[in-house]
Amino acid sequence: MTYFVLQKEVILLDTHYIYIPAPTPALSFAAKKILELGFTLVPSADEADVILLPVPTPEDCDLKLFKNHIIIGGNLAYKPPNSIDLLEDADYLAQNASITAEGALGLILPRLTTSLRSSPILILGWGRIGKTLAKKLQQLDVPVSVYARKKSDQAMLHALGYTLFQRDNLPKYRCIVNTATAPILTETDISYVNPDCYLLELASKKYIPGDRVEHGRGLPGRYKPEASGELIAQTVAQYLQGGQ
Repeated sequence: MTYFVLQKEVILLDTHYIYIPAPTPALSFAAKKILELGFTLVPSADEADVILLPVPTPEDCDLKLFKNHIIIGGNLAYKPPNSIDLLEDADYLAQNASITAEGALGLILPRLTTSLRSSPILILGWGRIGKTLAKKLQQLDVPVSVYARKKSDQAMLHALGYTLFQRDNLPKYRCIVNTATAPILTETDISYVNPDCYLLELASKKYIPGDRVEHGRGLPGRYKPEASGELIAQTVAQYLQGGQ
């Protein structure tokens, strides 16, 4: 089969046959949506021209098995010539951030033992997920503090009504959420955190030190599989249909 890959457009000379070798809850919902969008699912790679992998894709996934296919996944260990990494797509990342934030709320809120107004939360990082989660928490009247490295971001945080992070306030937080892709808190910092404070890691790696940190890797697929699956399917369709 002859095909070309151009940015967000894959042009094929005939219809698309999609194989999902490692179904997950999110990909199960994605499969239903893919069928609704007019694509064909097939039971083996031999019958497919497109391989759809979990997002994020496990690091041990052997992409060489699908060297003659269009490979679609997320955080691919390496980038074969005919591959699409959804976690490098700006539109996908923006919508996925909202789903991630909703999933994070589902983890955070049950662990707050007092009223929301009396449950200060610290968010580390001011990227897509940090911004989305901060806004959702603020709408619930939760006192939100944010760590941001850039002075321009700090000024914007103040204008939006957030409190800038101060290490002296560490014992007061009921929840600390990391969204940054670099360590911000040290082991000494964590020693000042209240033992009942819920620690949630939303970055791809573990940057909050300590053993009591819950890792939210793949949070959309784990806690919002239907929303995650539909987003995957819609983004795949945009690529395979030339953005239509």
